[in-house]
Amino acid sequence: MANRETSKGMALKAIQQSYGIRKEECMAFGDYLNDMTLLLNSGESYCMANGHPDLKAAAKYIAASNDEDGVMKILRTFENDRK
Repeated sequence: MANRETSKGMALKAIQQSYGIRKEECMAFGDYLNDMTLLLNSGESYCMANGHPDLKAAAKYIAASNDEDGVMKILRTFENDRK
């Protein structure tokens, strides 16, 4: 059984505090409700196109589905911007 007091968002907050990283400097991807707190604690939040409707509503952006390599498509746009 999972600990109800823990979440992906709490883990991200702990990392942010430990390393002095602001929410606005974080990017997260999710597809189901267990990712909600993670997305809410990230400045750049993406829900996959095949994700849960409530998560889509909470995310800042919608990425292509998991089956369409959605995360890598987004990350590649940042790689191309650096060139």
